[in-house]
Amino acid sequence: YYLALLNEKEVQLNEKSANSDNLSQISMLSLQYLNIKYIVLGIFAGIILSGGYFLCKFLFEKHLIAQSFIIDDLGYPVLEDFSDKSKRKKFGYRVDKWINTILGNDGKGIEEERLKLLCTKIQVNMQKEELKSICITGTVKTEKTKLIEEILEKEFERNGIEYCSVNSILHDAKALKSFVEMDSVVFIEQKGISLMREIEQETKNCIKYDINNLGFIIVE
Repeated sequence: YYLALLNEKEVQLNEKSANSDNLSQISMLSLQYLNIKYIVLGIFAGIILSGGYFLCKFLFEKHLIAQSFIIDDLGYPVLEDFSDKSKRKKFGYRVDKWINTILGNDGKGIEEERLKLLCTKIQVNMQKEELKSICITGTVKTEKTKLIEEILEKEFERNGIEYCSVNSILHDAKALKSFVEMDSVVFIEQKGISLMREIEQETKNCIKYDINNLGFIIVE
């Protein structure tokens, strides 16, 4: 009888230990689930907060989105807008592009013609105003703005025009010094990157230092 009681006690103890093991496994799984849940929530919260930050930054800083700001609000000409897609819809443009594609130029000839015409416009304006030198600058430096800059430099050098190509005159002391030594300036700005308040400040510097602002070139 004593042995039977001992066996019964052992069975009960084994059952209790098994139950406790099951409970510990369940609690471990619950903790793992909670940890994964909080990690996922943390990731989503981080994405939402970072997205909200960049959205607020974009809205409050007001990037250049249309040439009307320069023409209507500031009262300066846009010499060329390389981001203007309306020109690409014209029949003549499509035909020229098709011909250039057949010839293997992939439409580069059209852009080159626009750039040559742009350089001619600038030179004609300089001659009319009897200007001898020009500064090429802008609020930002990107691959697209640098490309236009390099083409202008080559044309000015080829035609014997004194020029300087500098960083933003708002943030670079050397650039500002070179800027004030020139007779005129042309600004290259990029949509979605250049800030409107900085563009406006550039135009104010032209008035302040008596520099002839020939106009703006816009890239996308």
